[in-house]
Amino acid sequence: MKNKIFILTGPSGSGKNTILKELLEIKKLDLNRVVTCTARPKRTNEKEGIDHYFISKKEFIRKIDGGEFFEYEKVHGYFYGILKSSFKENKNFLLEIDIRGALSVKKLFPKAQIIFINSSKESLISRLIKRGENSESILTRMKTAEKEWAIIDKADIVIENKENQVKETVNQVVDFLIQFY
Repeated sequence: MKNKIFILTGPSGSGKNTILKELLEIKKLDLNRVVTCTARPKRTNEKEGIDHYFISKKEFIRKIDGGEFFEYEKVHGYFYGILKSSFKENKNFLLEIDIRGALSVKKLFPKAQIIFINSSKESLISRLIKRGENSESILTRMKTAEKEWAIIDKADIVIENKENQVKETVNQVVDFLIQFY
């Protein structure tokens, strides 16, 4: 079955990207990553066209004005968005976006499934420190996490990503996804 949309969302540091990469390796799921655009600077471990399409704020705004985005949001002071051209093929799609973006996608595609990856506040802070985020960035991301937790009930499922248990978390996500095939 094609044209399924699955969305990984959750606070910064919850492990969304790690889980996404694991899910893409599972061939039986036949998932295709939707790469988002962002106007934020690229981190040292990120790759153009794989993690995001990194464009300038000016270019992002030009694409907004040109109606090129399926949805976009401003998160942590930077624009993120999904190009309309991302959905032109007949595939199963996997997105990693913030909860507001996920809800926007769900309005347009009501059958899309929102998977909220959650972690404790302590785990999030620890992971953000390991990732190299500065204290100001961590504070901003934790304020955003509080807002995300306030609407966690909008997700189709909430899966806890406990410290050092990524494989178990991935297995829970797979169990959830399989019911839609």
